[in-house]
Amino acid sequence: MDTNKASLASGAGKNLKKRVKNSTTLEKKWIIMALALLWLASGIFNVHSGEVAVVSRFDKYNRTLSNGTHYHLPFPIESVKFMQITKALKTITK
Repeated sequence: MDTNKASLASGAGKNLKKRVKNSTTLEKKWIIMALALLWLASGIFNVHSGEVAVVSRFDKYNRTLSNGTHYHLPFPIESVKFMQITKALKTITK
């Protein structure tokens, strides 16, 4: 009887180890997915009236965007620089 109980206890310990290993693997996957989602969400930006956004992909001009909500691929793929166009227009009309 004692050996039977010992074998059951060791079997339960193995199952517990498997469950702990599987749960930590699952937690790691969720953390990686959450971080990836946050990284992708960091590409959302808003351009206000009176300015434009110049989007560069790998430090080369890609496109110019006017006011509104836009999306760009997050760092390090694309970067956005904002420029005030009202100041430029005032200097041109003088």
